[in-house]
Amino acid sequence: MKRWILLFLLPVVACGIDKDLYQKDMQNLKHQVEACETSKAEVVQKRQTLEQQNKDLSKQLQDVLSEKGKLSSSLQQSLAKVQELQEMARKRQAAIDAMKASLKKLMDAGKLKIRTFRGMLVIEMGEKILFDVGKSKLTTEGKLALTELTPILAAMKNRNFQVAGHTDNTGSPDFNWRLSLDRAINVVFFMIGEGMPPDRISAAGYGQYAPIESNDTPEGRAANRRIDIILVPNIEELMQVEHFGTDNPDNP
Repeated sequence: MKRWILLFLLPVVACGIDKDLYQKDMQNLKHQVEACETSKAEVVQKRQTLEQQNKDLSKQLQDVLSEKGKLSSSLQQSLAKVQELQEMARKRQAAIDAMKASLKKLMDAGKLKIRTFRGMLVIEMGEKILFDVGKSKLTTEGKLALTELTPILAAMKNRNFQVAGHTDNTGSPDFNWRLSLDRAINVVFFMIGEGMPPDRISAAGYGQYAPIESNDTPEGRAANRRIDIILVPNIEELMQVEHFGTDNPDNP
């Protein structure tokens, strides 16, 4: 461009234009050219900046899309886990409902009650059904009740039970401990004889220390003298629920 300007002006100078005026015009043109060059450089710099910003935004977009894909996959896994846990809960509840229906006859006859304690299903059998007062030997009526009950519980596959003996607070604590445990053991042995797998049942004695009623009345003491057959929670199922959502190593 500079060469073209000079070529344009040479004939003008040759035609007698004032030299000072010529130099002034040349200086102005030079400044204009320099301004254009500066403006061009600024435009080029802005374009380069915009291109870099575009690259950065494109990378951020790809990162977001990649993270979205990871979140979508994680969400699908979480939904599948929720459905699995819901199905497990449904099957567990169905088995419990079936057991309750099977036990209705014994419940209607007053031989047992069903209640929940700390999220566990408890089959409660009073002392008067199973034992004489202060004794650990099963009565005939108690054996008949357990003969009806055992196959129903044994049919619940992969379910374990704990037989827990309880007393009121009359007598010495030492005697009550022994009586509650002896009663629980005798119930366990009898149920094993009726077909309960030995590896699915256990015995415990709580003595007078887990009452369900006040020991201040005869009725309360009678309620506390009992055998509880507890449906033991499935530890594997509990562990699955507890660790739900922690399979991702990024989670704390």
